[in-house]
Amino acid sequence: MLSAAASEPAPPPYTPCIQSPPYSALFAETPTGSPSSSAARPSGTFHRLTETISLSLDDQHSDSAEPVYGRNGVVHGRVSIKSKEALTSVSVKLKGEITVKISGNSTRVVLFSESYPLWDSKLPSGEACPPQEMAFAPFFPTNYHRSPYTFPLPPSYEDDDKTALCAYSLTISLNKPRQLFSLLTRSEKLVTKLRYHPRSRPKLPILPPELSFLATLKSCPEDWYESTAQMATRDSNYPPIDCLLFIPSTRVYALSDIITFHLQLRIPLKLCASYGPAAPDEPGMVVKTNRGQLVVRVSLLRLQQTSFRPNDQKTNRRRILAEGQLNSAIVEDCVLPSRLCPPGDYQTLDWEGQLRRADSVSTPGFVSTHLSIKDYVVLDLFPVCAGESTYLRLQHCQPVTLVTDAWSEQGSVDVAVR
Repeated sequence: MLSAAASEPAPPPYTPCIQSPPYSALFAETPTGSPSSSAARPSGTFHRLTETISLSLDDQHSDSAEPVYGRNGVVHGRVSIKSKEALTSVSVKLKGEITVKISGNSTRVVLFSESYPLWDSKLPSGEACPPQEMAFAPFFPTNYHRSPYTFPLPPSYEDDDKTALCAYSLTISLNKPRQLFSLLTRSEKLVTKLRYHPRSRPKLPILPPELSFLATLKSCPEDWYESTAQMATRDSNYPPIDCLLFIPSTRVYALSDIITFHLQLRIPLKLCASYGPAAPDEPGMVVKTNRGQLVVRVSLLRLQQTSFRPNDQKTNRRRILAEGQLNSAIVEDCVLPSRLCPPGDYQTLDWEGQLRRADSVSTPGFVSTHLSIKDYVVLDLFPVCAGESTYLRLQHCQPVTLVTDAWSEQGSVDVAVR
């Protein structure tokens, strides 16, 4: 008789265990391009030279025309002095300010100004001459305060006609003894313009532009935001025209995002409406009715608001960032929920389109004292002949927020819709 042990099959062959990787309590550097690194830190150096001062700023792109810093950015740099004679102190100052001009008047608001001594001959431990090289590392604050409010530090900005400016600078000052019979300290300064570019992302993604409103409304209704308005009428015999504009529900978009939209007009049947394209060089559509023609446009609008406190003057400047190309959309009754189906005495006109911002725009929206940049998706519906039309012009502005970066699974920055 065979024993139980002898009747069991032989175990499969085993290979030696792979040695576990070494572990350390120290943090490792994040490899460039890994999921936890949104972008590699620049390794170049920005240089400025004068006859007296040599300035070097680290962590810059080699092809950058000006130094760029992000949120809470640290200005790592070094300064060397060629002529050290008759110097009493060397300092560095990081400063931010907003300047606005209205009707020939201008006002300037200092957001922050921080000075740091690099060398001072009057200090007990001070040397007779400054060191060969002096390092510094001032940083951009997250916010600035204007009683009773606190604002995020706005990005660098300059409009086309120079009426609004948000600028940041780094100043190296070489101070010398006062001249005889003079109360002022002589100084030589090197001022370098810095670009402050804080980055932010939406908290949620938007649907890809190839997925239209009609294709996703039933499966993903939460991905669309409905904004409604009415085109008013002068004649009580003609009811108003209902307008339904659908945009991605986050209402926070990257500057690089393509914003898909859907527009529905509910027009009284008695108007006998039809539509066609606008003039060849004009965006939008023309709706033809027995009460006149109406032009329909959808655009991405940027509003620059400036204020001047002494006289309480305010100005608004508008700039179209993108014009939507309206394409006819055929809507079947089974596609729309019942609440989106008009009553029997109305007809619907539906279009879909996309908004792509101009490549020249790189600054996100922001709000600050004296200067604000706000963005809107705008529905513009107006009669061709305003004096003869039964209907009044409608400009419906839906606030949105434009940020620097597209949504990413790596993380986001909370940005609220204004």
